[in-house]
Amino acid sequence: MKKFLRLSLVALFAIVFNVVSAEDILWSEDFSSYAANDVPTGGTYNYVCADNGKNLTKIYEANLATGTSPELLIGKSGGSFTATIPMNGKSGELTLNFLANKASLVVTATNGTVGEKSAAGNSYTYPITVEAGTESVTITFGNISKDNIRFDNVKLYQGVTLGALSVQKELMNKKRHPTIEDDVTIYSGATILGGETVIGKGCIIGGNTWITKSVPAGTTVIQKK
Repeated sequence: MKKFLRLSLVALFAIVFNVVSAEDILWSEDFSSYAANDVPTGGTYNYVCADNGKNLTKIYEANLATGTSPELLIGKSGGSFTATIPMNGKSGELTLNFLANKASLVVTATNGTVGEKSAAGNSYTYPITVEAGTESVTITFGNISKDNIRFDNVKLYQGVTLGALSVQKELMNKKRHPTIEDDVTIYSGATILGGETVIGKGCIIGGNTWITKSVPAGTTVIQKK
């Protein structure tokens, strides 16, 4: 397994809400810095827009993807938008989320493995797994359909959830969040709940696990298949 996220006691003491979703955002884009008819190119993430010479892939002042205006139109029949995201030492399971007004975008990644898509309305989510030592991941959103697709509010991140088992009013003055000891590795999608829950030093908590009881130091926890 690849290292995902390390949390210390100092970081945990800063938690003041019932549930904390810790997101380490590697890339986000809402196209708000662009004007109508701009074609996003270059920059920090080496953007590339392609459309087989039809000049369709560009910025439009609209929000058909249900995000914020402006948004990117990815041209039909071969249009694409590509971004190269530096990993900056990150690896393991990442989450890619974006808005689109149609479900037919094809997502591919160079130096990463794209998992199965999940969708809720116009919001689409993909897991992307990246090997340790990878310098960057290039993600391409390709449109092979016969319709233009509006695209917006894209984000690539890692995340875990730390929270309380109960939000009863009488428990407001009691410790409600788990204790994460030093040198703990927590992978994407893990949920750890409860003020009496202690994750011992050096534990490895696998992705998409659900933990409500203490875990002894040095233990590896993985999701049953």
